[in-house]
Amino acid sequence: EAVHELGPTIVARRDEIDRGRRLPHALVEALREEGLFSLWLARDYGGAELSLTDFMRVIEAVARYDGSAGWCVSNASTYSFLGRRLSSSSSFLRAIDDSPMPPNLDRLF
Repeated sequence: EAVHELGPTIVARRDEIDRGRRLPHALVEALREEGLFSLWLARDYGGAELSLTDFMRVIEAVARYDGSAGWCVSNASTYSFLGRRLSSSSSFLRAIDDSPMPPNLDRLF
């Protein structure tokens, strides 16, 4: 549902994504706020804890709006899978715990 709500926003930014060869900061923030970068993160830590099948369905839905957005969501979400393997005291989990995006990180997208 969140993907389909963001769909028009993603489509509206396609040209900007292609020109800049990155996702605009505002779009990255919107995707993060909807939890799309923590699809595999355990529910105990605020993630969706999706199965592989559901994860792929979400990525496919994002990619239908824009392939680059789907690619970025897929790659970013992969780190939440690694988070399943870490203890609650891990610095990784503290780092993704509703932290604002560091400045200049949008350059990666």
